[in-house]
Amino acid sequence: DFTNDGSGNLTFGNYTYANGVISWTETAPAEGDSITVTATQTDADNNTSAQGSDTATVADETAPNAPTVLIVDDSNGVNNQGDELLTQAEIGNDGVQLQVTIDGTDFEAGGHVTLTINGGADIQLSFADFTDDGSGNLTFGNYTYANGVISWTETAPAEGESITVTATQTDADNNTSAQGSDTATVADETAPNAPTVLIVDDGTPGDELLTQAEIGNDGVQLQVTINGTDFEAGGHVTLTINGGAAIELSFSDFTNDGSGNLTFGNYTYANGVISWTETAPAEGDSITVTATQTDAD
Repeated sequence: DFTNDGSGNLTFGNYTYANGVISWTETAPAEGDSITVTATQTDADNNTSAQGSDTATVADETAPNAPTVLIVDDSNGVNNQGDELLTQAEIGNDGVQLQVTIDGTDFEAGGHVTLTINGGADIQLSFADFTDDGSGNLTFGNYTYANGVISWTETAPAEGESITVTATQTDADNNTSAQGSDTATVADETAPNAPTVLIVDDGTPGDELLTQAEIGNDGVQLQVTINGTDFEAGGHVTLTINGGAAIELSFSDFTNDGSGNLTFGNYTYANGVISWTETAPAEGDSITVTATQTDAD
């Protein structure tokens, strides 16, 4: 069968022969598939050898796709993408619902999924961990697995705090995917406490009467005590004097007067207290001050 190719090589189609060795090339199988070659030799007298063989499997070196992590309570947007804010209405009374979608075939064949919650310790889950709860559900502690989706619940963070979930998948051949993640922050839906309004010249507690001795020559001294942390983080305080137009004050309005005092026009702010002076009403007239506080959320 073999002929000289003109360069001293004995060839026959894809095969080459030299010094008792037949060599050739086959197309590589796909990852996870194998190739098996057998050979026998028959001599000129028709005596056939035992069979020799060799087998090799192409290693799986392809990692699974990155898991898709979903904070279910936040999945109210296009393509299940939320606004990264969790309201109390979304959370409800059952904690934060979470899902991680993985390659179910790889998971069920071995390997594991690694989760983290808010950067905490790794949580490693394998298909072998899950058992039937008697109702056809595969569960492991707080986790449920079905059709390539791991589901579970976490305690809701406090208002203003967030939850971040990450996941990777490692197959049975130790190939690890890129990381998937999702994050949401619990919305601040708690209003500040009502400000405490004080007509300073009337004392604490006052009798709701202002004498000329109490008023003095410097007008009526007023104070509104607010949540300083909320005020300094944003939002505003709204004042009215005797039912007049609303006066809106923000922390950013106040500037240092050079002596360490934060002032804005007639107003001074320090440690959660806004102070200012109003012209004293005429005898028999009254002064009424109202205040509300709105936070940054």
